Amino acid sequence: RDDWWEPASQARELRETTSDAWAGPIHKRVTWYDFYGGFVEDIQLDAKTFLAQADELYRLAPIRRLALHGVAPVVDELFHSPHLARIVSLSLAHQDLGDRGIELLAASPYLGKLVSLDLPGNEITLAGIEALAQSSTLSSLKKVNLVGNPASSVSEIVGVDGMDGRSMFPSGSEDGWRLEQRYGRKTWLH
Repeated sequence: RDDWWEPASQARELRETTSDAWAGPIHKRVTWYDFYGGFVEDIQLDAKTFLAQADELYRLAPIRRLALHGVAPVVDELFHSPHLARIVSLSLAHQDLGDRGIELLAASPYLGKLVSLDLPGNEITLAGIEALAQSSTLSSLKKVNLVGNPASSVSEIVGVDGMDGRSMFPSGSEDGWRLEQRYGRKTWLH
């Protein structure tokens, strides 16, 4: 049949024309959103707005994936916020967090469900990666993206997805060996 693609095309067109209606009022409060299992679960917005409106956003949708911008001015408040407790995926790309911001993130008692952490371009050095490795609160963390950070060879290693089961430490990586010896096995390091 030549029309095998029509149902997919029709579904895509339906989504494009009705997604704002399906999303409900949340679509006007966020920069971007996406659906999981028919519900808005993934949103992007300014960190200050998230902190101010989190209760209302959570009433509108079962948000579990969060991409934030404008993080630097509210970094302390953000990582001390119980509104992060349900988040399983957090993207903080290009927010100039540096090692101090990563230390605050790693110490947050509200990120225990976090599975995926996206941190490219945040001026993170080996000290920031070490803060993540020694964190006892990031127990569910499985994937960390650190591409574009100046953390020597570890940022190149950890910036790879690593979900395929291969070790992410190249032979002879002193930084990787030291982290593993000091803090034990962390899924996101392998």
